[in-house]
Amino acid sequence: MNRNVIVMIIISLVLLAGIGFIALLSRVDFQSNTANSINPKAIHTFEEVERNNSLASCWMIIESKVYDLTNYINIHPGGREIVEGCGKDATSLFKTKGGEFGDGHSNRAISMLTPYFKGNLK
Repeated sequence: MNRNVIVMIIISLVLLAGIGFIALLSRVDFQSNTANSINPKAIHTFEEVERNNSLASCWMIIESKVYDLTNYINIHPGGREIVEGCGKDATSLFKTKGGEFGDGHSNRAISMLTPYFKGNLK
């Protein structure tokens, strides 16, 4: 292969990787979860969760853990169906994908909850 062709291929690959990285970063909200919100010792009451029941502030309980999913709403693959669980114990919704599919969320979806963890339910 011609040296110029190889150089162009390498440049193209680097540019594509950079564009992909930028696209990935644009989907991540770095302000959504400060170190303060990921405090495993934090205890929240059901009443606190109930008050955070909107698009502006969406907390959910899943298996006795409290999550602030406010900044995840717009990137949720199922769209705004996630809002149905705001301010509630959404364990059954999470385990059945809102009752429609019955299979629940994948292990990947479960692991994606980690950065949104606020603390445990009292």
